Amino acid sequence: MNDLRSLTESFLIYAENVLRYSQNTITAYGSDLARFTDFCLRTGKSDINLHSARTIMGFMAEMNRDSLSKTSISRYLATIRKFYAYCLEQGIITNSPVKGISNPKQKKLLPDTFSQTEYENLIKKMQIALDSQSNYIKFMVASVFELLYGCSMRVSEVCSAKLHDYNSREGTLKITGKGSKTRIVPVGAKSRDILNKYLSLRTTGSDYLIADENGNAVYPRKVQRWTEKYLGMVTGISKKSPHILRHSSATHMLDNGAALTAIKEILGHSDLKTTQIYTQVSIDRLKKVHKQSHPKS
Repeated sequence: MNDLRSLTESFLIYAENVLRYSQNTITAYGSDLARFTDFCLRTGKSDINLHSARTIMGFMAEMNRDSLSKTSISRYLATIRKFYAYCLEQGIITNSPVKGISNPKQKKLLPDTFSQTEYENLIKKMQIALDSQSNYIKFMVASVFELLYGCSMRVSEVCSAKLHDYNSREGTLKITGKGSKTRIVPVGAKSRDILNKYLSLRTTGSDYLIADENGNAVYPRKVQRWTEKYLGMVTGISKKSPHILRHSSATHMLDNGAALTAIKEILGHSDLKTTQIYTQVSIDRLKKVHKQSHPKS
């Protein structure tokens, strides 16, 4: 039972069925552990009881030689920590080889954001670009952007949101986020108007909140293409991902006086420290405005 391949398979089953992690998380864990297992097999460490801190350091050294970023190496370590924690819990090992090994230090990059004016321009230009499309397509795409920005949702959350979790009368949406944690977020009046109009145009039955004309859920890559296309019309940000709308939403709420704890709940962060990065973004924006407009700057 100490065979590494068998253990990783057992861990993934446990993570899916007991911990109730999302399919995206399971897939990522599986990919990370496959690479780690391959390294261990090549270095004669197929038995987990032969693992030590030196095993982990060797794996990190190989990733460095392969020019993986510090962020990627940290992600691998996080997965490996989860795996060893499972093995400890099951009594397979008595000590975690990764204990005491720190993530590689890296400069904390602030998330890219766009201004509120740029978002308003984005919506206008998107409406013009979609003018030749059917009303269904227009309101489907607009609804996706309202959920990403108006509700600060992750793209995976938008694509997996269920129709029955949307309460139009109350203006709320129940979201299943990372680790299958649920939260309820408000859906503003403007976002609700667009979403309700879109839903009124649907003729096919679908469990998903956002579905195409055939009733199929939209998939993340399609949303990625939409954001790349329409964000490119209004901003020079290099990485035009759906997450930029979530980052911008959080920053704009903070700019407009929202409490950090409230933003934490809306974003679904488990730790306030994760949300606090938007404080620095907001301060940096204030400094920029001050430098551009204050006579003493």
